[in-house]
Amino acid sequence: MVEGTSIHTVDRITKPMLVFQAANDVRRKLAGSDHIVDATQARGIPACAPLRFNAGSSFKLASPKRAA
Repeated sequence: MVEGTSIHTVDRITKPMLVFQAANDVRRKLAGSDHIVDATQARGIPACAPLRFNAGSSFKLASPKRAA
């Protein structure tokens, strides 16, 4: 299982990356996302991880409100 985790395959990332992270996610720790982004950036590949404070393990974007 360890071999398939992202941090052990970060050397295979070749394109810019956007990592979605929810502050209340019980399945993935914030430090894990930070580690992936830091390791990718250290190799000169653009990466960022916007943090969503009001989301849990399912990262859903708010629906746009329609004008009445």
